[in-house]
Amino acid sequence: MKESQLASWLAPGESATLEFKRSTAELRRAGETLCGFLNGDGGRVLIGVAPDGKPVGQRASGYVAIAVFDDRIEVRSVCEFPTGIHAALLSQEHLSVQRNPLMAGAFHRTGAVQVWGRGTNRVIDACKAYGIAPPEYAQAGGVVTVTFRAAVATDGEEEARKTPLKTAGKTQVPPQVTAQVAALLARMRGDMTRQDMQDALELADRKHFRKAYLLPALELGMIEMTNPEKPNSRSQRYRLTDQGRLALQTQAKARKHAPTPRP
Repeated sequence: MKESQLASWLAPGESATLEFKRSTAELRRAGETLCGFLNGDGGRVLIGVAPDGKPVGQRASGYVAIAVFDDRIEVRSVCEFPTGIHAALLSQEHLSVQRNPLMAGAFHRTGAVQVWGRGTNRVIDACKAYGIAPPEYAQAGGVVTVTFRAAVATDGEEEARKTPLKTAGKTQVPPQVTAQVAALLARMRGDMTRQDMQDALELADRKHFRKAYLLPALELGMIEMTNPEKPNSRSQRYRLTDQGRLALQTQAKARKHAPTPRP
């Protein structure tokens, strides 16, 4: 990855298809966002970037980008393989080169690492268990890329999207929402203030929350104000609409129809 390419991604700021995470300490939230991208139009999560778009990096591996495409998912890290290790070796038995022996030993004693040099092969085994092709490892221009080739939308998700749902005796077409709106809907609990919703999403940037989450959800009719006549009221609350509940039903049905791992 060239510096100019990274800069082009950062310049527009966060959007419906791009989110920033400071570090892998936010990996859970990044994973939830990616799940939303998988159910939508795809997108990228850049790790090592502050909410305002400023690169902060990570001491261990620098920038990490996760890109979701129609037919694959790419995990890119700005780093290089240790001396003596190359991409072809990762798909077979190979020696483990420990960058930090003390940390590696600590993980080994806790059981987080089972056998040295087996991590990439365990990933391959997991892919086979789920019935998808083994990952492809590559290194070029100081960037290591792991590519998982699989259809982003499963047959079950496509079926769930196309299947009308019935609410209040009427058949409705499941609405399509962005990953951010989907995340917001999943955390709505009764009447909530703007700060309640931000806290539930663990978001500190008020401007980003309003632009990527709140306004789109209101425009799509997924949530509504409890006091629409006074939108700027200090006592303003927000709640799910019937359309929002329908969207949650659609997501739940997609998860239900998702394929189970093969034995």
